[in-house]
Amino acid sequence: VAVDVEGNIARLESLEDNLKETEVAEEEKSNTDTDKNTVDGDDMSKKRSVEDSTLALEQSSVKKLKTEGDACGNGTNTANKEADKMSNDDKLSEAEKELTKLVGEEAAKGAIKMLRLWEGEIGDEKVEKNFTLPFIDDKDKRRSIHQLIRSDLLVPFALADTVEKKVRIWHKRFEKEMPNYGHFPRRGDGRGRGGQGRENRQAKWPSDRPNYLRFVLYKENIDTGTAVKELSRMLRSGKGGRHGRGGRGGAGRGRGGRNDSATINYAGMKDKRGVTAQFCTVYRGTPGDLLKINGIPSSQGSGCGGTSTRGAALIKVGHFSYVGDSMGLGSLGGNRFDIVLRNAWVDESKNGERIEATKAALEQAARTFQENGFINYFGMQRFGRYYDTHITGREVIKGNFEEVVSIIMRPKGDENDRYTDARRRWENRFNGIDMNDEKAVLEAEKKCAQSVLRDLGRFMNCEASLMNSLSRRPRDYKRAFQSIAKNMRSMFVHGFQSYLWNCAASHRIEAGGHEHVMVGDLVLVEDKSLLEGGSGTSGLKGKTVKVLTEEDVKGGQYTITDVVLPMAGSKIQYPENSTGNYFDEMLAENGITKDSLKKFPDREISLTGDYRRLLCRPSDITFEVKTYDDPLQPLLQTDLMKISDVKSPPADSSAEDGSNRDPSDDTQKGNAEIDEGDSEAGAPLIGLVVGFTLPPSSYATVALRELMKTPTSSDYQRQLQLSGNCERSVVGKTEASDTKANENEVAGGD
Repeated sequence: VAVDVEGNIARLESLEDNLKETEVAEEEKSNTDTDKNTVDGDDMSKKRSVEDSTLALEQSSVKKLKTEGDACGNGTNTANKEADKMSNDDKLSEAEKELTKLVGEEAAKGAIKMLRLWEGEIGDEKVEKNFTLPFIDDKDKRRSIHQLIRSDLLVPFALADTVEKKVRIWHKRFEKEMPNYGHFPRRGDGRGRGGQGRENRQAKWPSDRPNYLRFVLYKENIDTGTAVKELSRMLRSGKGGRHGRGGRGGAGRGRGGRNDSATINYAGMKDKRGVTAQFCTVYRGTPGDLLKINGIPSSQGSGCGGTSTRGAALIKVGHFSYVGDSMGLGSLGGNRFDIVLRNAWVDESKNGERIEATKAALEQAARTFQENGFINYFGMQRFGRYYDTHITGREVIKGNFEEVVSIIMRPKGDENDRYTDARRRWENRFNGIDMNDEKAVLEAEKKCAQSVLRDLGRFMNCEASLMNSLSRRPRDYKRAFQSIAKNMRSMFVHGFQSYLWNCAASHRIEAGGHEHVMVGDLVLVEDKSLLEGGSGTSGLKGKTVKVLTEEDVKGGQYTITDVVLPMAGSKIQYPENSTGNYFDEMLAENGITKDSLKKFPDREISLTGDYRRLLCRPSDITFEVKTYDDPLQPLLQTDLMKISDVKSPPADSSAEDGSNRDPSDDTQKGNAEIDEGDSEAGAPLIGLVVGFTLPPSSYATVALRELMKTPTSSDYQRQLQLSGNCERSVVGKTEASDTKANENEVAGGD
């Protein structure tokens, strides 16, 4: 469950519109103001009518104005009509002249050349997706540039944003890759199905109401990205056609388009496998827009960790409020976890002795966890399902894009035959081809990419982007990689940074322990983002570190919880002890130098680096040992269970005699393999319900690995049993050890 920077926990408290009374009051006030304006407007209209009649008698030129369309207010002015008649080449040439007046000839030519290249009017050169104009401190001049971009000369080709007083001009085809995609005042001809333009929605928005609707997104068995896509799709289908293409409110029959009120922002991804809740925001949305999701049949159910829905996805929204800012990077203050660890098995003794021994072991583990915390490793999910994300990132940093494509496209172990066959066709695309015959090589790769693209699954987005690009420009592997969405490209690079960090953390603990600071350690002495209401996870900006001297260590001012390690990058400082040397060794081992980090080839991805605390100590820790009878019995009440008044069956020491279980109630056993043959007759099951709060970017899976002292990888976890000896299906202790060793390789540990 997400926690914002003010400490508010995202709890789903209701499925109703809790803002209804407030909105009704605003609407009544708005109607009163509208009625008053209408009366005043009628009087003014009568007066204006007399003045206009007199003017019509005195000015014969009014006919000309009406002919041009200005007097009727119907459309475009003369200048816009002339622009409509111009060819694309003429428009760009004229725009270059206007832009030259603002930024100079060199910058103007560079920007317009970029647009021409993407329009296909000049050659087939490699070109960036945007062009950054020089630094402009004059706000009025930047505003003039944006007005030019929105003019009829450039609106068919370009969009723009501003980063640190530098205007970036993008070709329009890359709108979805712009950081603020979805927040543009879209221009158009108003040809939406219902003729309601974005400006009309703005005009109706109460002036004293904040621009963003914040709500809690509650979900089971679905990841955040997919859930948000479902919500956005629902918003667009309900309102997209009404808004047209961001038009100005004209009536027409064009197709519906994207609008700001369909863009949902959130801070941080929540995994599919879990019951999660987090804050989201939508621009100028209302509860009524979103509450439709609660009534969708596929989202029905009382929710209890997936057992009642047999693994089906479930999405609910609620707890609405209007806020001034959208959710985003830095908006997350932490995450609250309430976790059930089932079927604890720590002793082979008989009933009573085993229960007492297990309880004692669990309580001791929880206390140690509370006192010492854990090494703040990045979790396994950071490295992808096949543990190769960091390997891909390494090759990206080295600029070896052919190998990058090869890693992403190579066969995976557990995919179906169709996908495996497609990947193997790609691996063997040059079989029988003379590699010295360039034309034959290009044609073979092009045809193979087209064939493979048809056989990819709907969620294989990276692979589809690569094949789509290479089917048009074979052998251009850098361009193919850059066709992948920016957030996915960043994931690969950050995976390699995380791998280095985990390795360095293990080295630091081995070299200096986890109790005291060392000379040469880095400590974070300032983080300005915290003073500005952020969470300290929005990057390197505003962070200052200090290298500890011998005097600092003896002075005792800093503790091990102050120590940070760098995420390797171009603008960070490294420890001045053996850990710093270890970073150099790890980079060299992977064929990378610190200089290569400064010359990173993808300008859209930040590789400046960051700092991360070595240790994490959870806060607000609670724990309770429970005994229970039904292996699938809910041991926690979810938010949705509370709203639906679904009680969790009692689970405590009284369950030792098995009296709480109804043997005939087996309705929830469909998705789990339960074999009670190995458990003792009448023996209750033992579980630990533990709760804790972690700061942003810390992993509950890593915390649990420290608590349980067992691997957290899915390969190992899926072999555990819900009753009897939980590890009896693990193929020997050797395999469990191997699993843990493989996990340690990327996610740290010993």
